[in-house]
Amino acid sequence: MDSMGIEGNSNVVNPPFAAAQSGAPEKKEGKILEMNVVGENPNSSPQISSSNIPIIQGDFQPKKNKIMTILKWTAIAAVPVFLIGGGIWGFSFYEKYFKKVAIEQILPSDSDFVMRITIDPNSSQFQLLEENMKKFPGYEIMKEKMEKEKGQKNMSESMQKKLNELNLDFEKDIKAILGERAYVIIPDIIPLGRGIGNNFVFYRGKIKESAIAAKDDYLKKYLALEPGLENNQMPKVLGEMKQAFSAIDDKKEEIKPLDFMVAAEVRDLKEAKRVMDKMKKNADYEIIQHEYNGYKFFEVKRKNSKVDESNELAKFFNAGSMYNAILGKNWVATNNQDIMLDLIDRKSRQNALKNIFSKKENKSLANDENFLRIFGKIGSQDDNLLMFYYNIETKKLFEKENKGCDKGGYCPKMSDSIIKYPDNLIAGYSVKLSKDGVSFKNISNQLDLGDIKNYSYADGFAGKIPEKIEGQWADVFAEYVNFKKLYYNFKRGNLTQEGLQEWNEGLDDISSGAGINIETDIIDQFVGNVSYVMFTFSGTEPKHVFLADIDNPGAMFDTMKKIIDYAKNQYYATYNYSLNYYKEIDCNNPDTKKYTAYYCTPEYKKKMEEQKKRAEEILNSAITETDTSEGKIYSYKFPGAEISFDYAILDKTFILGSHFAATQALMRELKNNSEPKLANNKFFQQVASHWDEEGIGRSFINTKGFWGAVSYYFNHYLKDEIDIERSDEFFAVGAVIRTIRLIGGQNSFGEKFMKGNLYLNIEELPAEEKNRAEEAIKNIEKGVTGSRAKANKAYIKSSMSSAMPSGIICRDDGGTILSGNSGEKMCSKGDYTWPAISACGPNSSDAKWTVFNGDNENWNFTLNCANFTFCNGPGNAICSSGGCKFGGECL
Repeated sequence: MDSMGIEGNSNVVNPPFAAAQSGAPEKKEGKILEMNVVGENPNSSPQISSSNIPIIQGDFQPKKNKIMTILKWTAIAAVPVFLIGGGIWGFSFYEKYFKKVAIEQILPSDSDFVMRITIDPNSSQFQLLEENMKKFPGYEIMKEKMEKEKGQKNMSESMQKKLNELNLDFEKDIKAILGERAYVIIPDIIPLGRGIGNNFVFYRGKIKESAIAAKDDYLKKYLALEPGLENNQMPKVLGEMKQAFSAIDDKKEEIKPLDFMVAAEVRDLKEAKRVMDKMKKNADYEIIQHEYNGYKFFEVKRKNSKVDESNELAKFFNAGSMYNAILGKNWVATNNQDIMLDLIDRKSRQNALKNIFSKKENKSLANDENFLRIFGKIGSQDDNLLMFYYNIETKKLFEKENKGCDKGGYCPKMSDSIIKYPDNLIAGYSVKLSKDGVSFKNISNQLDLGDIKNYSYADGFAGKIPEKIEGQWADVFAEYVNFKKLYYNFKRGNLTQEGLQEWNEGLDDISSGAGINIETDIIDQFVGNVSYVMFTFSGTEPKHVFLADIDNPGAMFDTMKKIIDYAKNQYYATYNYSLNYYKEIDCNNPDTKKYTAYYCTPEYKKKMEEQKKRAEEILNSAITETDTSEGKIYSYKFPGAEISFDYAILDKTFILGSHFAATQALMRELKNNSEPKLANNKFFQQVASHWDEEGIGRSFINTKGFWGAVSYYFNHYLKDEIDIERSDEFFAVGAVIRTIRLIGGQNSFGEKFMKGNLYLNIEELPAEEKNRAEEAIKNIEKGVTGSRAKANKAYIKSSMSSAMPSGIICRDDGGTILSGNSGEKMCSKGDYTWPAISACGPNSSDAKWTVFNGDNENWNFTLNCANFTFCNGPGNAICSSGGCKFGGECL
C-alpha cells in the first residue's frame, strides 16, 4: 500500500545493520526522500530479506566447551533482551502500521478555522436538504435551469460530476474509503479578510471617484443649494472630493490564497490503495512520492497549472499541488508541504514510545478545551450537515497591513481602542436538517454580559400576553429579559475607557438635541423585561404593542411626555419650514419673478393656508386622558396623520400601543386572564421545542401573519405607485417567504459565552398557491412582467428590425436569405450573419431565425427566442422588405 501514502516503508523491513553492509543510503530523521512512483504498484506485504543476513568468515575456531559456555550465558542474557527489545519493536511496528488514531489527535489546535461537513451527497442530511428545498415554489424550475446549463439535476449530481472529472464515483470509491464526513481547516484566515477588505476599499473609492467625475454638473447644482457656498467655491469643493477618493491606491491588492488542510477517516485501507491506483491513471495529474521520518506522502500535481479564472474558489485557495498521506487510518491532504510534515510529526508523537521521549507537547483538536466545549454545545458528532469553529487571536485582527489607511482613504478596520475584545475570538456554528425544517446553533465569546441570569420564556411576557386580541393573532414577538441590567453590563464589560467616553458623548448629543436622556429617561425605567408584539389578521391593519416592566410610573409618564414633545416639535418643524420660506418670497419684487410661476399662485397660497392651519393644530395638540373599565389610557394623536401614542400602566407593566383599541384590548386580557397565552400557542411551542429551557432573549414569527401585514401596507400605501404587472412578482416573493412557515430564535448567556438557537419551520404551501407562485416565477424568469418585459420586447424588436436591411441587400445582390441561428450565415452571397440576441440565452441556438421564400421578393422571416417567447412566430412578429410587423404578445 505504499503507493497510496500508507505510513512507513512497507516494501521491505530489514535489520538495522543491513543498510550499512549493502551500501544503501542511510535514512535520517527529519529528511525528505523523494521518488517518482507514477504507475508503480509495489508489493505492500512486510518481508524479511534473507540475503541481508551477514556471514562470518575466517580461520578463528574456538574450542567446543568454551563455545557452549559462551552460548549458554549469551542465551540467558539474550532472552530478556530479545523479549523486551522484540516486544518493543513489535509494538512500535503495530502502532505505525495498524493502530487507529482519532482524526482530532492529528489535526492542530492552533488553526483559525475548523469545519466539519457531511460529504456524502446521499446521506440523510443531504436528502433532508433536498426534501425541504422541494417545498419551495420555483425549486423545480431552478433544477431544470441547472440541468440545462450545468448538466446536473440537483446538488448530489453536481458533487458527483466533480468526482467524475477525477474518474471517481462517490458510492464506489469515496464513501467506501472516507465515510460521510470530513474536516476542512484553515491555519490562518486573516489574509482572506484583509484581501477582501482591501479590494472593497479599492472598488468603493473608484466607483465614487467615477461618479463624481461623471456627474460634475449635477454636483454643481446640488452644491449650489448649500447655504453660504458661492459659485467660485464649487470647483475647489469638487476638487477636494475627487482628491479624497483618489487617495486610495490605483491598484487593488491581490487576494492572498489561503493554505488549508482536509482530513477524513479511512474506512478501508485496501480500497484506499485501489482508488489511488485509479487516480494515477488520470493523465491530467502527476503523482510524486515523498518520505519523511519513515512516513510516505504523495504530491498530486496538476500537469496544467493554469488557474481556471471562472472558478471563484481558485482565487481564495492555493491548490496548485496537493500533498496526501494516510496517518493513523486517516486520510489527510494539504496544499502546503510544511503543513504535511507537521501532521506527520503529530502522528509520530501519537506512538507511545516516541511520545515518551518527545519534548514537544502534542496540542491537537482532541485536547483543545475550547474546541471541545464549542462543538459539544452546538451539536453531536453525527447529526449535522456542517459545523464550523474559529479561534482567532484578537491582535491579528488589528495588525495594520493596509497601506491605503495612511493616505487618507477609507479604510474599514476593527479597533481595539473602543471595544474590550477577549484575547481570542472564539465561536462555533452548526446546521442541522430535519423533516420539518432546519436548525442553526451558534456560540461565541465576543460579548461579556457579566452575571446575567437566564429565564424560561414562560416566565416572561410570552407567558402573560394572549395569543390573540380583538380577533388578531400575536404573529410577531420579541423579548429580552433584565433589559436594564443587560445594557449596563454590556457597557461595563465590553467598552474600553475611550469607548465609554465616546458612547457617553453620543448620549449627550442626543440629550442636548432631543431633550431626552437615553439612560435616565428610558433605560433606567425598564427594570425587568421588554417586549414587542405585532397582532395581525388577513386584510386588517396590524396592531403593534410595546411592553416593559417598570417600578416608577411617575417617571415613566414624564419620559413619555418628553418623547411626545420631541416628536411633536419635529412634526411641527416640517410645516413651519415651508411657511417661513413662503414668508420670505415677495411676489411683487422683480428679482423674485422666477418664483411667481409656482409660489405666487392662488393654488399655492391655498396650500400654505392649509399648512398654517395644520401647524397651529400641532402647536395646540396635547396628551389626552381616557377612563376605561380597564384603567386610564393616555393618548396623543398627530394632527393630520395616522399615527398615535396610546399608553397605559397596569400593575407596573407599561403598555404602548399603535392604536387605542390595541392598548385597551391588551389591558383587558392581562387583567382578566381569559385568553390562552402565547407561550401555549401550538406554533410558538413548535419553535420553542428547539430552544434551551432558559435564555435572555427570544423571538417568534408566524410568517403567514407577518406577510399579511406586509400585504396590508402594500395594498394600502404602495399599490397605486407600483406597476400593476408586478403584483405577480410580489405574490411570488410572498409565497417563498411563507414557505418558511415559522421562525423562532433564542439567546442565552453563561461563562462569558453567548449561545444562540434559530429554527426555521419549512412547510409546503397549498397546491393552488404554490402553482400560482411557480407560474409567476416562470414569468419572472422569462422576463414577461413589468418594466423588464417592456425592455426585453423593445430589445428583441430592435434586433429583428436591424436584420431586415441585410435581407434587402442580400436579395438585391441575387442571393438567397437562409434560415439559421444567431451568428450563422444569413445570405448565400456575402458575409451577412444573423444578429446575436444574448437575452434569448447563452447559446447561438437559443435564437433561431426562420426564413420563408428566401429566394424571391416575397421573403419574410420570424424569430424563435428561447428565454423570451412573447415575440416568437409569425403571429407575434414578422419582418419583410416592407418592414416589421408586431402584434399579439409582442405588442
